[in-house]
Amino acid sequence: TNKDYFITLPKAKAVLFRTQQDSLYRIAATYFKERASSMPDFTKMNERTVHRVKSGETLGHIAGKYGVGVSDIKRWNGLRSDMIRIDQRILVYPKRL
Repeated sequence: TNKDYFITLPKAKAVLFRTQQDSLYRIAATYFKERASSMPDFTKMNERTVHRVKSGETLGHIAGKYGVGVSDIKRWNGLRSDMIRIDQRILVYPKRL
């Protein structure tokens, strides 16, 4: 949505903000563009996705990425614990936004 938001700053900070405004918006636009590109494309709930576990990922991380619960992932994959391994394939039924 294109809502207008207002912030209140002390006078000295307001001057600093105005001088840096263009670069701040440029940085913010880049950040949100990168963040959006790293988000998965959500599909219908009955469509499954196979996620390949990468180094450093946890079930919580994967669940958050697809908008589902850890307990859902465990149920869909017959997992009894939160332990997963690199290159393991995990079935996920992403939530549709």
